[in-house]
Amino acid sequence: MKQTNNKYKDKFKQKRIKELGFYWAVLAIPLIQFCIMYIGVNLNSFILAFKDYNVGTDGSVTINWVYFDNFKKVFNDIFRSDLFSTMFLNSMTVYAVNLIAGTMLALFFSYYIYKKFTGVEFFRFMLILPSVISAVAFVLIFKYIADRFFPQVFGGAGLLTGDPHRSFRIIMAFNLFIGFGTSVLMYSNAMSRIPDSLIESAQLEGCSVIREFFEITLPLVYPTLETFLIVGLSNLFIDQANLFTFYTDNADPQIQTVGYYLFSQVFTERNTMSTYPVASAWGLMMTVITVPVVFIAKYFLDKLDKGVEF
Repeated sequence: MKQTNNKYKDKFKQKRIKELGFYWAVLAIPLIQFCIMYIGVNLNSFILAFKDYNVGTDGSVTINWVYFDNFKKVFNDIFRSDLFSTMFLNSMTVYAVNLIAGTMLALFFSYYIYKKFTGVEFFRFMLILPSVISAVAFVLIFKYIADRFFPQVFGGAGLLTGDPHRSFRIIMAFNLFIGFGTSVLMYSNAMSRIPDSLIESAQLEGCSVIREFFEITLPLVYPTLETFLIVGLSNLFIDQANLFTFYTDNADPQIQTVGYYLFSQVFTERNTMSTYPVASAWGLMMTVITVPVVFIAKYFLDKLDKGVEF
């Protein structure tokens, strides 16, 4: 009897070992990718903020520990340069426009699609179109219309050249339009989960369409709305508003954002490895500023959640 039990235990152990081997074999590649591409990259970026690269004339690179010197450069740039105050203001403007106009319009369009009003298929097609077409292709089409079509028809300079303030407003409008795809899709899907019986009951009580939106639909999709608000806040200093796609590294200083500046520091060919440490210090500084703001915003946004379930 004992031999039979031991035999079954051995078979169970062997089977268990094979199952665990299969699981780890499946997870091995994703785990390696995560360790290298996420943990390794971010750890290297953190360490890089305390280093300095000196590129010699012969192409040789010397790496030195400079500790907090890169952060001193960041503070000097922030408090002594008008350019950086302009970039911060532009970043805040982009976020405010996306927060106020973008969120309100996305909720309105989503509700319009959810209620299946007149022309719903056209609205759905136009709002999802930017998500289907490549962002680069969409920018090229828009640049051709703004800088070639409009000057030929109406005269004057292109809409994206000349006055930087006008160019910035047009780019914000462009980003507002192409940003509807994901948000409208998520909001409309959240609205479609609302039980029909609940809406029918409200309509029998004489609830208008506007009241239905504010008192029924909006509270029920609030978790989705909260997610978009928090994610948008976390992207405050990394959103480049597609400026690099429009101008590469030649954007007017008056329309640059913090995200564009950081991206151009490490991506463009005119910069070398010597710019990486300061860019890493910038990233750490922005993280220190953003993380507490995000958690505080989440705390207060959770307070507004009525906890409605359906």
